[in-house]
Amino acid sequence: MSVAMIFLQIFMWGGSILTTASFIPTLKETIKTKNTTSTSTLSYIMFVIEYLFWCAYAVALFFVSHDIIEVVGLIISDGLGAIISFIVLMFKLRNLSKAKHLHMSEVDWYRQYSKQKQAQDKLKKLQIFSEKDLQLMKKEQTDLTNVINSLYTVYGPVVDLRIQESRSYKKAINREITSPKQRLEFFLNVANNAELARIISLIYLDVYEGNAAKTNDELPKATEQQKINPSVKPTV
Repeated sequence: MSVAMIFLQIFMWGGSILTTASFIPTLKETIKTKNTTSTSTLSYIMFVIEYLFWCAYAVALFFVSHDIIEVVGLIISDGLGAIISFIVLMFKLRNLSKAKHLHMSEVDWYRQYSKQKQAQDKLKKLQIFSEKDLQLMKKEQTDLTNVINSLYTVYGPVVDLRIQESRSYKKAINREITSPKQRLEFFLNVANNAELARIISLIYLDVYEGNAAKTNDELPKATEQQKINPSVKPTV
């Protein structure tokens, strides 16, 4: 192989690798954030078709030149490019479909999705009881009612709202209770430890986002002592 051909191969491989690699940051960001609002559907349709044409060209070139190195290089780079572009395109079409189903624009849908995702992430961070903790509490028959009562004395309205929205309360309620205090007592009698822990986490999230009655107070912090002994009141 001549020096000129070596340089041609270097330029071909370098150009192919860089062209394909240029789509990787977009793919990574799309998978991470699910944000395709700035992505053009038509552009990525054309990208997929373009890469498929180049793959077809590589196959045809093999039957003409029998240059296996050049053909393999084209198929690998353009094949990966087609796959990356197709994945981004699928995210775009999925987001458009979800937005259309809700009769919203894609931008509005993504804003709503982002807010929900942030709330879910905060809730995960505020989970003060793990599955292992719940199993231990169930085994030792630990009572979480003191934690709920402590939160109720400080954030009564939000605790009452979360109780009314809870599954245990909705399923078990068979008589009309108008007093928040009665609702609290009834809920504590019918809810299990898993439901109590879930309610506590939701209340913490409400306080964290400023949706509780006392919006100027700091978030009650779940200490290690409270995790071990739920009867300890949260620090307010």
